[in-house]
Amino acid sequence: YESERVMVEARDGTKLPVALRLCRMQLFDKPVIVATAELPHAKGHANGSIREQRLENVTAQVPALLFQMRQGPNELIQFSFLSQSCENLLGLAPEILYANARQFFALIVDEDRESWATQLRESTEKLEVLYWEGQIRIPSWKDMKWISLRAKPEDDGDNGIQWTGVMTNVSQSKASEVALRQSRADLSDLYVHLDRAQEEEHAHLRHAVHDD
Repeated sequence: YESERVMVEARDGTKLPVALRLCRMQLFDKPVIVATAELPHAKGHANGSIREQRLENVTAQVPALLFQMRQGPNELIQFSFLSQSCENLLGLAPEILYANARQFFALIVDEDRESWATQLRESTEKLEVLYWEGQIRIPSWKDMKWISLRAKPEDDGDNGIQWTGVMTNVSQSKASEVALRQSRADLSDLYVHLDRAQEEEHAHLRHAVHDD
């Protein structure tokens, strides 16, 4: 994170101090910067509503789930922000996850839960970027997805650790990887079969020459 106070000029010519925050994150394996600007509190709730609406408009256009989650001193994890893509990606409304973050962890398939716990623990202990890929199962849709999650941690003192990051659906790329591996395996089997056939043919020819 980087934070800086700058002066901006409104349409009426009024100059106002603005707190500008820049957050670096990865989106589809490319670095992006998310910028937020906080207007003076003197403008009251009107500016707050405008900021919230602008933030909703921006996040609604991002083809991924932007999120913030916090782990308190009691090691309980809670989501503090989920963008509008939440239900489309996870099959759960944000309100459900705000009330109980365990609903997200329950989606993770059994064979990938250990890797999730390991990556989360290492990110917590070392304050390193949390990067995890795994499958989730959405019972209501009878569907499974591959999810890529990347989040940057920030030590918030007595309040615990907060991660800001993004979740994306990488099922299509994973399917392509599986198809490519299968294609390579099939090609390798074909080479083995051709080599064996060639050896058998050579053996047959040597036997025929020896008989003659």
